[in-house]
Order: sequence, then C-alpha cells, then structure tokens
Amino acid sequence: MVMKKAITLVLIILILFSSFPTQSNAMSDSQSAAIQTLLNDACRISGVPGMSISILDEDDVFFFSSGYENLEKGIP
Repeated sequence: MVMKKAITLVLIILILFSSFPTQSNAMSDSQSAAIQTLLNDACRISGVPGMSISILDEDDVFFFSSGYENLEKGIP
C-alpha cells in the first residue's frame, strides 16, 4: 500500500512536469519547487525513508531527492 502511494505521487509529478509550458529546455524555479514539494510529500505520506527521481528532457537531466540517505544516522 505504501509503495502504491509513492508511485502514484511520482506519477503525479511526471504528469505535472509534462504539462508545464516552457519556452526553453531550462526548468523554472517554480517548476523545480513544485516537483520537490510533491516528492517531499510522497516521502512523508508513503513512509518511505528516502526517494529520488530523474527527469530527462532532451539534453537536460533534472534530479530531485527527498528523505534520508541513512535513516539510522540521520544523514539527509
């Protein structure tokens, strides 16, 4: 159930990203912030200690992460 919620939220991120109108390949600060917020929410709601996504757009790669690299040590 937890994984299903996380997958659903990541799919929402991807759908939102694809609907943002852009003039260039660069991602705006507001787009980046919206994706990061959704990823943070996905971590919190699903209970997954950490997750990351990469979005490929032609020659650009956008990387987002949330949560912990090491939960026991508290390393973000």
